[in-house]
Amino acid sequence: MGERAVNLAAQFGYRGGSGVTHAVNRIEQNALTDKSLRKAMDKYREG
Repeated sequence: MGERAVNLAAQFGYRGGSGVTHAVNRIEQNALTDKSLRKAMDKYREG
């Protein structure tokens, strides 16, 4: 994740980056208990 949250948010029509940060944090929390989500996240992290 090399892109600034505010730039990423702007691409999706948001005015600030905090909403994106909160969404990412929720997804990462869910991935702790959801094996299929964890597997999908690991796939994208590996590139």
